[in-house]
Amino acid sequence: MEGIVISQSSLAVPNHNRDEGSQISDLADCPVCGQVLSELGSAALQEAHIKSCLDGGGQSPSGRISDAGRYIVYKLPAESSLIGDECVICLEEFAKGSLVARMSCLCTFHSPCLSTWLQRGRACPVHARDT
Repeated sequence: MEGIVISQSSLAVPNHNRDEGSQISDLADCPVCGQVLSELGSAALQEAHIKSCLDGGGQSPSGRISDAGRYIVYKLPAESSLIGDECVICLEEFAKGSLVARMSCLCTFHSPCLSTWLQRGRACPVHARDT
């Protein structure tokens, strides 16, 4: 698995465009291809785009097909809908500034927790039984 680190500037989402139910609402741009997510429309379309890129279906700005098995790593902004939710690996809550990792299935974990988990296998801790 390969982690993609996201800069804080990529997380600057205006509050009026945020969808509180979206797993992607913390991101302004696609971390794989750089697409401006607000241009895609609904939160569902944005999430589908991110999933496609992380699964290897997207293209980077250079036109190169992205590698499968990626996850993104970023610090949670203060406005994140994930703050207060639990990481299912360590069962501790996400806090502002937590370094988190989001997999292509859109599940989110503390980055160190996911890194340790993935040393044992490539499956998402939540969806491991689905495979």
